Amino acid sequence: MYTVRIDKFEPIHVMIMQNTMPNIDGTDLHYVFDMKGSSINREVLKKKKPSELAEPTGGKVLKDLDYIKLKELKNFFLLEKHQSDPILSQLQKDSNFLMSEKFMDYSLLMGIRRVK
Repeated sequence: MYTVRIDKFEPIHVMIMQNTMPNIDGTDLHYVFDMKGSSINREVLKKKKPSELAEPTGGKVLKDLDYIKLKELKNFFLLEKHQSDPILSQLQKDSNFLMSEKFMDYSLLMGIRRVK
């Protein structure tokens, strides 16, 4: 983490992380989403027709509205309640921590891989 200080502005805290989507043998990275919980400017595939969305996008980073469009079109992401509850609980804890540290811009990076 770094703090950037500029005259006449409040300090800004920045976190820099290494790539969290490395290559993993025996898997193909099908989709990557940067989720912010917003719909404003949150679509990469807006000009794509449903017929053009048949193939995975690999490492291309998609956004919230792309996830919704692909989920409705392909129904590709489904978790049982016992699988999603721990994930949602951790997301809530992480969000609470970031809010307590006064981070105002954070997102969830979600990758979907196909295991061969």
